[in-house]
Amino acid sequence: MVHITGYGFPTYGGVPMFYAERVGAAQVLSALRRFHGDEGSEPASLLMRMADEAGSFN
Repeated sequence: MVHITGYGFPTYGGVPMFYAERVGAAQVLSALRRFHGDEGSEPASLLMRMADEAGSFN
C-alpha cells in the first residue's frame, strides 16, 4: 500500500518489484551502478548473476 498511496506507483501492479521484472535484471543492475558510483561496494551477487543470465525476479 505504501508504494501505491505514498510513492504514487500505479495501482495495476506498480510496486518496485513489478517494475524491476518488467525492465529486467540487467537494467536494474545498470541503474544501481549508475546511481551508486564507485564507492567500493558491489550490488548483490544474485542480482549480478541474474543480469548475466537474463534471470527473472519471479
